[in-house]
Amino acid sequence: MSIKSLYKTRWKLDASKVTIYPHGSFYIMGVVLAVIFAAIIAVFINYERDTHQALYLGIFLSVIILLFILIGNTSVEFDNSKGIMSKKLMGLFPFRIIPFKKLHSINAVTNMGGGYNYRIYRKDNRYGKGIVVSSGYSKNTDANALAFVDEVIPLVHNFLDQHGALADEVKQPISTYKYFIPLGGQYTLKKNKIGGVILGLTLLAFGIHEVTPGAWIDYNGIIGKIFVLAFLFIGGAAILLSSFTDITIDTFAKTIERKSPINLGNKAYNLRDYTGIRTVRKTINLIYAGTEIYVSFISPTSGKEESLMLATLRRSRNIERFVEELNQIIAQ
Repeated sequence: MSIKSLYKTRWKLDASKVTIYPHGSFYIMGVVLAVIFAAIIAVFINYERDTHQALYLGIFLSVIILLFILIGNTSVEFDNSKGIMSKKLMGLFPFRIIPFKKLHSINAVTNMGGGYNYRIYRKDNRYGKGIVVSSGYSKNTDANALAFVDEVIPLVHNFLDQHGALADEVKQPISTYKYFIPLGGQYTLKKNKIGGVILGLTLLAFGIHEVTPGAWIDYNGIIGKIFVLAFLFIGGAAILLSSFTDITIDTFAKTIERKSPINLGNKAYNLRDYTGIRTVRKTINLIYAGTEIYVSFISPTSGKEESLMLATLRRSRNIERFVEELNQIIAQ
């Protein structure tokens, strides 16, 4: 068994039960720690010449390695006979149990680095953190990911459907838009222009001040000053430009267009090439920093998928509302 295979998602399929092991990364960490700890013990024996203390140290470090390996065996189990999903620590101890009727579906989640994994979401938190049900993947052509999509997801969704979890909810048409401005068949994305203008002008004003002899910052060399001024001027200009850049969906022309006042970064797509909505969860130092919402299209010239970012939101209910409005507009 290769190191790479330890990281892959594993699963067991039965007629009434699906068991998934998505945390293979802990096996890798256990192997890495084993190598590091072995080196520590070797150095300890070489310098201390005390095999008894080395034995105690080895036992303590082995327990840590064992814990990582056992955590790597944590499973997510879908029991169709009981109608519940349970997450079991080390594959033994249930610590999270959710009835099927409260679950929505398994979806792919893209992270900032470009990789993705699969998570299952509750109906009342469809765009939240979710529960991880697969390891991470870097390519859409990953054999393990393709097998997971073909073998595991359809069976889990079949279980959920048998318990009515996937039944379509009847929703009232939206009459008042929170994130778009409707005008004669055109829907322009709302944005906080005043806040952007204030922030952009503040950065530019600060940059201009730092060029004068009365600069507030005591720069340590010309290189530092260049970097700070570049940030202030480029950042301020970019924020100002973004504040006056509009994204409009034209339901008559069947297009979505991003247009800036200086024609920089303009894009236009035909809704006939629309392939769906994609969300990317952003984290900074493992802290959730919001979810970016994209619309994706197949380029008629290159044949490749291209994406246009529409918004960044934090709360699940706001993301769900935005997606509902977007879907209703595009469906017109």
